[in-house]
Amino acid sequence: MNEMTGQKNNPQLETLAASQKREEALEAQKNLIDMPRPLSIETPSGGRLPKSEAWRARLYHGDRMAQEKKPGLFDHLRSVGPWMV
Repeated sequence: MNEMTGQKNNPQLETLAASQKREEALEAQKNLIDMPRPLSIETPSGGRLPKSEAWRARLYHGDRMAQEKKPGLFDHLRSVGPWMV
């Protein structure tokens, strides 16, 4: 029983919360000196991303979402690591 809400605890939510707590503890142990963030774009040889292409095709299937008409723009001078502008 949850002390704050008075409701029964959901075992699936308890398992998920425990898993998230373990993942957060592992993430907190990382530091930028031992594991620096990548500061460059790494693409596979040939430049194709088949998994991403499949996800995009799934998203656009059946007119669920309008397809992009322009290629994305990327400002290399103002972007660092995983942060894109």
